[in-house]
Amino acid sequence: MADLTVELLGMKLANPTVLPSGILGERQGMLEAAAKGGAGLLVTKSVTLRPREGYRGPVLVPTPAGGIMNAMGLPNPGIEEFSRTYAARVGGRPVIPSIHASSPDELRQLAMAVDRLGPPAIEVNLSCPHAGGSRPDALVSQDPAETARAISAICTNTDVPIIAKLTPNVSDIVEIAAAALYAGASAIAAVNTFAAMDVDVNFERPVLGNLIGGLSGPAIRPLALRKVADIAVAMRTGCIDQAPIIASGGAASGEDLARFILVGATAVGMGSAVYERDAGVFAAASAELDAWMQAKGYRRLGDFRGKVIDWLATEKECADEPIGKAVERAAEAGKAAPRR
Repeated sequence: MADLTVELLGMKLANPTVLPSGILGERQGMLEAAAKGGAGLLVTKSVTLRPREGYRGPVLVPTPAGGIMNAMGLPNPGIEEFSRTYAARVGGRPVIPSIHASSPDELRQLAMAVDRLGPPAIEVNLSCPHAGGSRPDALVSQDPAETARAISAICTNTDVPIIAKLTPNVSDIVEIAAAALYAGASAIAAVNTFAAMDVDVNFERPVLGNLIGGLSGPAIRPLALRKVADIAVAMRTGCIDQAPIIASGGAASGEDLARFILVGATAVGMGSAVYERDAGVFAAASAELDAWMQAKGYRRLGDFRGKVIDWLATEKECADEPIGKAVERAAEAGKAAPRR
């Protein structure tokens, strides 16, 4: 058998699969099911300062193109109740809390509350495409200065490693990753769902209760791969700091895990695949990855991690813009000391 273990932010994972924060993971039972199903790492659904009930239905709609649109509205019990039930490990797997807020001050309060729970890391959801309702403002991770301000607010109040979860709905995701890392993030999670909507031609209205939502599932995998590759190329060429990338976006098999690891991912989230199948998809995909590695002659994940980047980074040079601009704007916004 191949060695599928992963070292990530001081955690040793049994395999590179992750239950990502998203449409699952709100309740303890889902975390337990994912751990039993073989996930290497568990991320909770994003928690906010105060409880959120979520949006009216429909909140989740399969699409004919292959994927799922959702606008859940970040339903969660709030940080006070979350603190009563959170455990840093479930079923022998590490559990990372995901947090979301509408301002740096709220993020600061959440960071202090979560820090007291002793988590192995904290994911910061800067990228839910429908968190603001049917007419949301720009997302934090669509602006490098706002991204830096948010990450800095957290890093100044905790020493726990911070994972910045980014949106794909930007023209240059590298600029945003640069700002997050410069402000103190220890890892990047890429990507959240793609902004989307669909229309019911019989009722002549959007199909989601919230009107707009986010698209996940197999339809977005090539798009997500490109975003992850962009970040990995920038890291390989020294344009931005090196850091682990937790990829997500349509992975549903062992070959999909291999695809994301080939473009530089350290670990890979599988969310919609769990919804469409069951929690056993983690163990199944890990077994498929193991078989693929043995057929290729790979003994460890590091033997092929980033191999596709060799095709993309050969002649890459770091431009003064947009990376330099991102760092400059991050500095103006205020930052924590970069973690080395």
